[in-house]
Amino acid sequence: MRYLKYIGQLIVFSSLIAISSITTSAPLNMWQALPKTFHLSEHFEHPNVQKQIKRFMARPYQLHELVIQSEPYVYYVYQQVKQRGMPGELVLLPKIESAYDPYAVSGVGAAGLWQLMPVTAQSLGLVLDWWYDGRRDIQASTHAALNYFVYLKERFDDDWLLAIAAYHSGEGNVAKAIRRNKSQGKPTDFWSLPLPRSTQAYVPKFLALAAIVHNPRKYGTELPKIPYRPYFTEINVDGQLTLAAIAELADLNLDEIYRLNPGHNQGITSPNHSQRVILPITQVKTFTKNFAQYVKESESTQAEEPAVAALNHEVKSGDTLGAIARQYQVSVTAIQQLNNLRNHVIRPGQVLMIAGHAQLAHPSANHTSKLSKRRARAIAKSPKPKSNLQRTTHTVRTDDTLKSIARKYKITENALRLWNQIPNGKSPRAGTELVILTGQPDVARLNSYYRVRAGDTLSHIAKRHGVRVSDLQRWNPQVKQSGVIRPGQRLRVRA
Repeated sequence: MRYLKYIGQLIVFSSLIAISSITTSAPLNMWQALPKTFHLSEHFEHPNVQKQIKRFMARPYQLHELVIQSEPYVYYVYQQVKQRGMPGELVLLPKIESAYDPYAVSGVGAAGLWQLMPVTAQSLGLVLDWWYDGRRDIQASTHAALNYFVYLKERFDDDWLLAIAAYHSGEGNVAKAIRRNKSQGKPTDFWSLPLPRSTQAYVPKFLALAAIVHNPRKYGTELPKIPYRPYFTEINVDGQLTLAAIAELADLNLDEIYRLNPGHNQGITSPNHSQRVILPITQVKTFTKNFAQYVKESESTQAEEPAVAALNHEVKSGDTLGAIARQYQVSVTAIQQLNNLRNHVIRPGQVLMIAGHAQLAHPSANHTSKLSKRRARAIAKSPKPKSNLQRTTHTVRTDDTLKSIARKYKITENALRLWNQIPNGKSPRAGTELVILTGQPDVARLNSYYRVRAGDTLSHIAKRHGVRVSDLQRWNPQVKQSGVIRPGQRLRVRA
């Protein structure tokens, strides 16, 4: 028996040693863990990367902004990248794209952490409607962007730099540059391709940030720590909830709910999608307890929609739709659609319904923080095209090829590969069910045109939209002929 007792003590002691070693060897913060998953460090010494590193180090505040802005999201993105075996450097790409701001909107309509265009987002399966914009949803947009990278990596023969370049400038531009170099007997690696200047700077800038995170001491800097642990989790609830109600029930500031649930356009969860709420892990217990109690009290009073109510606003003299929308943190379009308004005309005494307000105390009505203002601008600017894309499936037959399937549905083979994650050179087996998206999105609102402002130059406009001056001249013959642009002039900025 004494022998067994010693064996038991030895097992416990060994376990404690093992746990201790795991604890002490585990990364203390994100910036210690992330470099261990890097794959692209061979490029860090390239002269173009070193040039971008110097620019970063001349503005050290940018690195601190990265830490502050990315803290709620970076662990989640890191885990998704790591699970797929992708280069850890991709975790830093949202810094270059959006400064890790889910409410960032580009001049051409790209939105969210990953700056996805509406048509690209829809082709990747994201939902864009009146209630919800999947490009701003942290989880959904990350899955979509990483799926896109898997496709681009396969498309360009496992060359990550080319995949990243294609993410920025479009796979067509990269493929065209490769063909051009091949025809001239030149190398086809990223550094050798005649890509747009913005892309030639974009990839080195991304690699420069990775190089600094990889070895901050080498560059005389220190990154503020971010705990190496999940920041948020998701919970499912029954019925719609206003964001204000969620904040109240979780005992959180409304800004924190905005930061973690940026996909919701109307201050309320969508009735068309799963009722998924993102909360800091630390507040889940509080929310669950308070929500259960609130539902119980609501049932006892027979309230039909305890956490959702429409607020009535009586129009006063001098009111405008824009001012009312800002007051309640909703979009003008939301007010128009809910009240069947065909235009911006409203009359004093008219009563308007405002969706997305709870019978609970709702701080959103007077919420005017910087984040809430940025959120309102993002929702107002983000184009939400009404798409007639329809999702269907096709079961592969023995005599099917990707080419024949694409021809049948009047789509491209590349689209099929993207939607179904089919690597280049491979074909789906008979019996495989393929996702097919048919119909064309409405791209009329994708900012294909730009209105010239005072002080604009062709060079400035080209840089802003990620194109070349020669492209602008080609798309706008009147400019090519005269060489002059005037304030108010309408220029095509996308082919």
